[in-house]
Amino acid sequence: MHNYSRKLLTFLLAALLLTGCANGIKRGGFDTCAASSTCTLKGKLELFPGEPAGAAVLSSGDLCAKLALPDGFYTKPLRERWHKKTVEVEGRAFLQPNTETDIGVLSWYAEKDRKLATGMCDHGLGIYVDTLRSASGEAWPVQ
Repeated sequence: MHNYSRKLLTFLLAALLLTGCANGIKRGGFDTCAASSTCTLKGKLELFPGEPAGAAVLSSGDLCAKLALPDGFYTKPLRERWHKKTVEVEGRAFLQPNTETDIGVLSWYAEKDRKLATGMCDHGLGIYVDTLRSASGEAWPVQ
């Protein structure tokens, strides 16, 4: 009977966690973020300018997430301000598309109105960033 209670408790806990993700409850951490939910992640931001799209990657240890940021983040003033900073981002998670096609590999794709380059952290989740904050208190968008 004790083993049955443990299994039931584990099942109920898993069901509650899945329900929270499905309903868009804000969660923390790379491994708890789910597509279509609002997520808050912390890590080191790296910005790689490029044409026709740049790449923004947030990393923490061996984990990474591709970030969908406006084109302006790859210009000199914003890139210098945010590149290689420890930040907290909040936004809607999305599954990155498969970039391999019948005729080759895509070099970039769009998530809503933002372009993302491929080649770094291409699998798993991406985050369409709504807000970004540095450890020193700097914020984007400026409020």
